[in-house]
Amino acid sequence: AIALNPDYAKAYSNLGFIFREQGNFGDAERCLKTALSIDPKIADSHYMLGTIFQNQGRLEDTIYHFRKALELDPDLEFAYRDLCYVLFQHGQIEDAKEVITKGIAHNPDIADYHYYLGNLYTHTKELDKAIASYRKALSIQPAYVEVHFNLGIALQETGNLNEAIASYQKAIALNPDFAEAHYRLGVIFFSDQHLLPEAEASFRRALEIKPDFADAHLNLGNVLKELGRLGEAEASYRQVLKLMPDFAEIHSNLGNVLKDLGRLGEAVASYQRALQIKPDFSEVHSNLGNALRDLGRLGEAEASYRRALQLKPDNSDAHNNLGATLYDMQRLVEAEASLQRAIQHNPDLADAYFNLGSTLREMGR
Repeated sequence: AIALNPDYAKAYSNLGFIFREQGNFGDAERCLKTALSIDPKIADSHYMLGTIFQNQGRLEDTIYHFRKALELDPDLEFAYRDLCYVLFQHGQIEDAKEVITKGIAHNPDIADYHYYLGNLYTHTKELDKAIASYRKALSIQPAYVEVHFNLGIALQETGNLNEAIASYQKAIALNPDFAEAHYRLGVIFFSDQHLLPEAEASFRRALEIKPDFADAHLNLGNVLKELGRLGEAEASYRQVLKLMPDFAEIHSNLGNVLKDLGRLGEAVASYQRALQIKPDFSEVHSNLGNALRDLGRLGEAEASYRRALQLKPDNSDAHNNLGATLYDMQRLVEAEASLQRAIQHNPDLADAYFNLGSTLREMGR
């Protein structure tokens, strides 16, 4: 067609579309630009050229051509969605809202528009508006898995836990292999409802689907630790560290499990590794002090507690444990002062009262 009519703009446009679908973006761009040089009012060519620039990370060109496509053809439904997505990805949230709201005004019966608007409201923490947008999307397309999932997140963040559970379960019913939905369900069961067997089952199902899901390994480890199954918790934490070896919090969690298992030397090594990664981690300095104290290394334990308190002066556990260590070292006046500070920061810390009582008894008071 082009050989017969070198000014056949639509043929260049269609040829550009084919090249784009083949991943031949260079020839696609050339053809689409040729089409637009012949006829600047081909909305499809602007839209397709915008998708090519989007693939190349050329933000301003992408936005220009998507906007031009919509100016020429307000019925070009994908352009509203894709322009909204590009603006959102580059932090232009209010512009993204404006675009997708125009799309809704043009055609209110497209579920994607309401879904995208819900995502924007979720991003700006306007959660009631997000929930309303997601519900509108589902009234149009009831089997929209991602909307059920994102609705669950918004409901969870607003404290509507039973509704959030129902949304995640609906997403799972539509897609049983939706690992993130199983994971989110597990978080509610564990953190909010303390249903440990249900949480364990949800995290394990997420990991069956997605074995490298680090957060699921982490939370499974936390559940197992709370259930007293320390060996299994250790295995979960070690699995996280295979995936994220520089995650200080997991080295700390592993240290806690190893300490509870009586493997104090390994616990010390885990705490020290956490502190190599995050030197200002007050709780880990305190936990390291606990392990060192159990090993009888009282001077090192004292130094760890004092470092914890430099970083976080209101760490009542560190004050208490420092006081107990000073008691062990028979530095009773200093012990009393530390224990009084622990009680000052946490009047409900039973261990501190016990340790203070022991110290005062030793002092003859």
